[in-house]
Amino acid sequence: MGCNVIVSGLKVEGEEPLFLAEGVTLRALSDRERFETFDQRIAGSLWDQPASCALQLASRHGEVPLFDLVVQLWSHKAAIAFHTTALLFGAQQIRAIRLQYWTSNSFANQFLNNDFLVNQAPSPPNSSWHEIVIPVAERSRFVSLYSRVQSSMSDESLQLAIRRFHLAHRRTLNEDRLLDLWIVLESLLPLQSENRNQRLNSTDVATAAAYLIGDNISERKSVFQSVLRIQNWRNSIVHNLKPKNGWGELDQVTESASEIAAKSIRRILETS
Repeated sequence: MGCNVIVSGLKVEGEEPLFLAEGVTLRALSDRERFETFDQRIAGSLWDQPASCALQLASRHGEVPLFDLVVQLWSHKAAIAFHTTALLFGAQQIRAIRLQYWTSNSFANQFLNNDFLVNQAPSPPNSSWHEIVIPVAERSRFVSLYSRVQSSMSDESLQLAIRRFHLAHRRTLNEDRLLDLWIVLESLLPLQSENRNQRLNSTDVATAAAYLIGDNISERKSVFQSVLRIQNWRNSIVHNLKPKNGWGELDQVTESASEIAAKSIRRILETS
């Protein structure tokens, strides 16, 4: 049971399928599947236009999505785990369109009504469609990361961070993305504290992130300052306060928050 989806933003090197878990497989999209998919105008759902028009318009702006991967999924949880793993691995955007489904359970209905793999967040600043490749040498690392992400979704200490990280990359507004990513950073703090019920000070999250992902003094200082900046922006959004330099830096701050959140989750998963 489950469905196949065509994915952009990620590509697997090599001809052999990559098995992540039972019922979850990655493989290259064949030329025939690519032709049939776009010929049937399924891709138009991404832009609400026929596929041919969508690709022509996208190519004019240098934003042609690269659909090179087919992902076999069997559950909502598996889809979220794959999406999160791809983002943690380094993918900037994951977009998906249905190729085929063969189940009548609630998962199929959910997928038809809500493409929960589609990244609805805006493109990263000053960038076009970007594709991350999983090299042959990194296949085992991707499988291990997927396994850890899937396990953490049942772990009370990490499930909030994983869920909010996934949601952050589905938001249409960067204000919402930033708030989700701040929750990620704050929710990871108790994992590094002996007293999980203590009241947070204004610099606690920044200090924790700095020591978690900074490998030397220089990196820790940089992470500390970045997280304080993210925190100030979070406060401006929540309390409806105009930032000192206006709203023009929101995209950059949000991308910084995404990078720090991803590094923090990876570090905890790899050391747990």
